[in-house]
Amino acid sequence: MGAIIDIDHLSKEYGSGTKALDDVTLSIDEGEIIALLGPNGAGKTTLISIICGLVVPTGGTVRVGGHDIRTDWRAARKLIGLVPQEIALEPFEKVINCVRFTRGLYGMPPDEAYIERILRSLSLWDKRDAATRELSGGMKRRVLIAKALSHQPKVLFLDEPTAGVDVALRREMWQVVGDLRREGVTIILTTHYLEEAEEMADRIGVIAKGSLLLVKPTSELMGEFGKKTLSIELDQPLAAIPGDLSGRGLSLSDDGRRLSFEYDTRAETHRHRAPSGRSGRARHHRARCVHAAIQPRGRLPFPGLRGRGMSINWFGVWSIFHHEMMRFFRTIWQSLASPVLSTVLYFVVFGAAIGGRIQSVEGVEYAAFIVPGLMMLTVLQQAVSNASFGIYFPKFSGTIYEYLVSPVGWIEVTMGFVGAAAVKSILIALVILLTSFVFVGVHILHPFWMVAFLVLSSIGFSLLGFIIGLWAKSFEQLQIVPMMVIMPLVFLGGAFYSASMLPPFWEGVAKLNPVLYLISGFRWSFFGLADVPVGVSLVAVGIMVVICLAIIRWIFATGWRLRD
Repeated sequence: MGAIIDIDHLSKEYGSGTKALDDVTLSIDEGEIIALLGPNGAGKTTLISIICGLVVPTGGTVRVGGHDIRTDWRAARKLIGLVPQEIALEPFEKVINCVRFTRGLYGMPPDEAYIERILRSLSLWDKRDAATRELSGGMKRRVLIAKALSHQPKVLFLDEPTAGVDVALRREMWQVVGDLRREGVTIILTTHYLEEAEEMADRIGVIAKGSLLLVKPTSELMGEFGKKTLSIELDQPLAAIPGDLSGRGLSLSDDGRRLSFEYDTRAETHRHRAPSGRSGRARHHRARCVHAAIQPRGRLPFPGLRGRGMSINWFGVWSIFHHEMMRFFRTIWQSLASPVLSTVLYFVVFGAAIGGRIQSVEGVEYAAFIVPGLMMLTVLQQAVSNASFGIYFPKFSGTIYEYLVSPVGWIEVTMGFVGAAAVKSILIALVILLTSFVFVGVHILHPFWMVAFLVLSSIGFSLLGFIIGLWAKSFEQLQIVPMMVIMPLVFLGGAFYSASMLPPFWEGVAKLNPVLYLISGFRWSFFGLADVPVGVSLVAVGIMVVICLAIIRWIFATGWRLRD
């Protein structure tokens, strides 16, 4: 078979001057298994991260299946599956939904038969409806493999596939790797167990100080590696080596409790058997290399529509959108209860306390006048909170890596998360409108523009919430902007009064508030009343959307806080 991965003079130097990779050239054949060994900081992590799309190289090229990872990144990433060392799964999601989500993220249509085959092959079918938090560590690692295989990749990266698992499960994982190789999947693995590399790999590559020192067939490398020692711990000490075992190269420890046999790996064309003797516990002492987990450093590229991958990954958009909406519907009653209760209290309190003093505003009954403000208050709060939490949670749980290595650009990710947040806020706003009919009759003068302002406002503030989620490093920070900025702006933006009711100076100050323009345009669609021209309100919303999109694009292009 021909090469599936071609790496040509690849280098990576960080801004600090650290050279992580230095002129690495490597060709990996289709269907082979290659193991990468090297100490911490050797460069193997950077090499894998570049191929998977997590790190931008300084120089050189990488082609996967003939596709350049930078100019034809969508096609290249679609061929790759990644199993990270750290277990990163959404704790409350079902196993089967996790696998479905990843398949959609890679632009693949639903295929329940294929997903069932993967889960059965990994002994996960009986656990398909279990939440991932209920699984053992070994089962969670199998879910990661199932997710990586969900889109039928040709290349699979395994970062420490047996880390933290017992011996029995390690053997099972080796069997899984063998099965994948027989199906033609190319596998690149990192491990600090030389025996693991020897057991599974066709070739072994050794990296140190950013340079690829050698890549050799496993049998050839093991033949050059030197000696191995087989030790037998004895239950009872021996005074001397038994006569029938003398002359076989055995040595006895000073305390008589350990028999050792040293042999040359180059002579392993036939298997040596442990010498017979008293019962004991045998163990192999093998050379080991230190492992560096995949943790991308430097810039995290997140290209949008460019190169030959110009078409939008609509399955990816739908996968994100559907995933977020299902989270909403699982807690729909909790999501609706608070806004509806708040609306009822607003009508009762404002109707009793203020409505008695303000009978109407510009000819509109006061109870009806505040309906657009209540709806806009709900839209802005829900849009910001849903979008910010939606993108922050993958950062918190570690699953953000899926978006960074899959064939989705910043546009698809934004469309999925922002679209879901906007739809959620619109649905809740419509429930608020229906609730208001119980208390007051409301006539919508311009239904089309009511829907237009509702959609534009929900999109604009969902984009703002998305930026907040990308910026936040903790759940506490998610609350800072909504509580300290958004809420005051809404109350000062004419949600429950008209700016024309204020003294001239404060009316001018109020018009500096961007939320005023949203509420004014929205209220105009109901009653034909506006504090500012409707055209100005539309332009204000449009400017907000453009600015937010520009900021989001910059964040994904630079990788700022994507993994914080």
